[in-house]
Amino acid sequence: MIPVGAPELAALTSVDAAVMAVLEQLAAAMAPRLPAAPHLGGVITADYFLNCAATRDELHGRLGADAIDMESGAVAVVASAWGVPLYVIRTLSDLAGEDSHLTYGEMVAMAAANSALCVEALLGILAEG
Repeated sequence: MIPVGAPELAALTSVDAAVMAVLEQLAAAMAPRLPAAPHLGGVITADYFLNCAATRDELHGRLGADAIDMESGAVAVVASAWGVPLYVIRTLSDLAGEDSHLTYGEMVAMAAANSALCVEALLGILAEG
């Protein structure tokens, strides 16, 4: 359901070239340190939890969305208003509409560990630049 007056998303927002360069550097630096290889891709935000493989596949096909979340879009609006770059780092446990092989507790622990490693590395990259 789209809120009254809200525009329908027609395309992913492009990532600033400088931000993309930092994300590429971060992905390369983190590849040997994470349990799964980092993936750079498009993230879209919705106001609902997506648990439908057909909708997931449709959003990927139509928009190129590799992930959907409920937070990044709001943070992007604030970053844009303040004129600061946004770096979105997500740990995905499963594909929407698929069963996860992890328990909630396992997922939280993995996401926290991955985030801590990535944020520390990101801050180092930004300090160098």
